[in-house]
Amino acid sequence: MTTEKLEEQQEAEEIGRLRLALKTIAEVDVERDLVRAPDLGSASFADSRPLFQEMVQYAKKLQPLDWHKLPRKTAANLAQPAEQVVAQLQQVKGFTLEQGEPMPRRDNIASQVEASFNALREAAIPVVGYLSWESVNLDQIRADVQSLLQEATAQVGETMKQLDARRAEADEALQAIRAASALAGVAHHAEVFSAAAARHEKSASKWLIASGIAALATVFAAIALVLLWEINGDISDASVFQLVVAKGVLLAVGFFITFNCVRMYRSHTHLSVVNRHREDALRTFKAFAEGTDSSEVRDKVLLEATHAIFGQTATGFIDARDSRDTIEVLDGVVGMLRRSQ
Repeated sequence: MTTEKLEEQQEAEEIGRLRLALKTIAEVDVERDLVRAPDLGSASFADSRPLFQEMVQYAKKLQPLDWHKLPRKTAANLAQPAEQVVAQLQQVKGFTLEQGEPMPRRDNIASQVEASFNALREAAIPVVGYLSWESVNLDQIRADVQSLLQEATAQVGETMKQLDARRAEADEALQAIRAASALAGVAHHAEVFSAAAARHEKSASKWLIASGIAALATVFAAIALVLLWEINGDISDASVFQLVVAKGVLLAVGFFITFNCVRMYRSHTHLSVVNRHREDALRTFKAFAEGTDSSEVRDKVLLEATHAIFGQTATGFIDARDSRDTIEVLDGVVGMLRRSQ
């Protein structure tokens, strides 16, 4: 047998020793084989249960590694502490209560098991790191990562498309809500203006009746003053002055009341017409808004429509001079009285 083949055989033997030791540790039943509470009672290895469980789990993790990649010397250095752990576990399995004090012997065996296990871990640290690195297929990992990255990119793209579609739907829904809200607001304001117009029409009718009554009362008062006032032959300056002043005051009051009734009638009529105009304008507001596709033209049209709705509207019932009419009437009455003197 050549030297090379001999070395290969020895290497295989060392690796076989290591595998067998790890397999033996991994297959141990901790409760039945090591702790043994039913057999040993208070002298059982219950306190060492966590250590035994850790040993079994550690051996199970080491078993799948590619031990054939290790050189013979390295495998031998690792097989020796592993076999030492197996030997210590055999002592635990064979422990009895018949020889001497059980508690000190149990504690001594547990300490030896822990020391052997620590030696195995120290020897395995560089070997496990090397075999773990050798077992890593970087090309496969790179390919897997690239595949996952491509898949994630595709999913992100699809998600972004869905988000864009949802955003477009949300924008359309928002525009529809705004349109419905605007139409509801326009309809509401149209109803408000309609109610205001009806209210002013009713008030204008009342003031028109009041104006007629005041005018008739003033005319009858003037006729009554002429027909019923008797001077009884007294034509002195004092009597004439009293007569003129009394008639002038009565007529001035009548004119003032009549004029203000007429002014209130005209004011309410004016407000009624204005509110009817605004109601009609608002009811045609939608036609203005949808009359063009150009946003610039639509904005200008809507601005002019807004001015037409809410701006000052001339109706012919009142003008800028109405605020001074009362004073002019009183000035005219006073001037008439002065000329009568």
